[in-house]
Amino acid sequence: LQEYLTHQEEILNHFFDITFAIAGDAVIATLLCEPLGIDDRGPFLSPGRGIWKRFNWGPNENVTQQDGFFVSRNSAVGVELKLASTSSPEQIAKYAALMVWEEMRSSKLAHLGLLFIVPENALDRHWSNVGLIGPVVTADFLNKIDQEKLPAKISQLFEDRNDHIASVLERLKLKVVTWTAFRVAIAKIQTELDCARPGDQTLSRLLAGLCAQIDAHEGTEIPKPTAT
Repeated sequence: LQEYLTHQEEILNHFFDITFAIAGDAVIATLLCEPLGIDDRGPFLSPGRGIWKRFNWGPNENVTQQDGFFVSRNSAVGVELKLASTSSPEQIAKYAALMVWEEMRSSKLAHLGLLFIVPENALDRHWSNVGLIGPVVTADFLNKIDQEKLPAKISQLFEDRNDHIASVLERLKLKVVTWTAFRVAIAKIQTELDCARPGDQTLSRLLAGLCAQIDAHEGTEIPKPTAT
């Protein structure tokens, strides 16, 4: 069972959710916003598994489940975690829909971003997999989305709020990083902590727990220690 779980994206997603539900705004800003070129110190809110409440979906309504979604007064940042599965245009569409709903409940946001975290072997083909030639959404992107792969509520949103969707996609900043690079960025934060301070000590342990899961999980391509 343990071997099986180390291959499942959803399990790593849970550790990711727990970490960033507890970690402070500075950690979210450094690890998730800065790679996108977004300068926002928060405060951030992450709706997590209760996102249906934020957008008034029915509790049993099958809309979408984001890996990470963080909002502040000025920003909305999505995070898509990948192991063995392939990235797709529909994943960008999913987060674009969440950003439209977020702006509908508040106001137009200054910063929109989507960060993909992928294994090293997926890096070269990432943009072609999502229907782009680089980290910019092109004018023909909407034509590359398979509407049949979208949940009905998102497909309806694309139909009803086409101009708003186009606006979000035009403003959306994209970035892909490897698990290795993400792991290095976490380690850098750890080296800057003063573990004589209770708050830093707690954060150090929290980040160490996430790193341990990234290291142990199959598919992140983090080198495993060699048995002696």
